[in-house]
Amino acid sequence: YEHKGKRIAVVGCDVQGAAEALFLRTYSPDVTLIPHRYDELTEQEVAQLDKHGVVVAQAAVSGYEVHPDGMHITYSDGSHDKFDVIY
Repeated sequence: YEHKGKRIAVVGCDVQGAAEALFLRTYSPDVTLIPHRYDELTEQEVAQLDKHGVVVAQAAVSGYEVHPDGMHITYSDGSHDKFDVIY
């Protein structure tokens, strides 16, 4: 609950990562699951995450940077994201 309403990322796209992301979704409308590999989730698990509003990052992480306003992530496709907290 300490991150209620914050922008949250969960690293790890296995069943435990998906379960953690779904749990944290009850505290924040902005939860992203960042996969290590894309073959770790079944189609059913991906559909459940989507149904509950959990975003699954579509590119691999190429870098993490700590900033005063949170963690900045760079993806392999050149896109960027910022989170208040990462699990």
